[in-house]
Amino acid sequence: MKKNIFKLAFFIIFIVFIIGCEKQSNIDSITIVSLNPSENLSESTQVITVVVDYVLSSINHAQLRIAFTNPNNVNTFLTVSSQDVIVTRGSGSHTFNPTVTPKDWGQEGDYRVMVLLIQQGGTTSLANEIKTLYF
Repeated sequence: MKKNIFKLAFFIIFIVFIIGCEKQSNIDSITIVSLNPSENLSESTQVITVVVDYVLSSINHAQLRIAFTNPNNVNTFLTVSSQDVIVTRGSGSHTFNPTVTPKDWGQEGDYRVMVLLIQQGGTTSLANEIKTLYF
């Protein structure tokens, strides 16, 4: 009996998911297509080049933003606001070249980069992607 209830619940969730995906015509996205360097980092100040592709279809204007693991708290990110750029509806590519000082967290966690597509002048994330950089 419990297995049948579980199967029914899973089936309902699956159908709702499929229907929801079909109705979303305004899907925003951001993808990291290149990250250099992505490995053999050192704990010294350096430029990290991050190339992203984005699709903005839900609103007319948004901001691309980049952030890295906070050097004081492995569980949070710090944005590099000087790298923010405004984009308009459509798709495109952008190259970030922030100067950062990576921190090797060892067993405590990873040093990561996060790129975001956010509402212009706001903090609401429309899309994001996170990648790990390696020491």
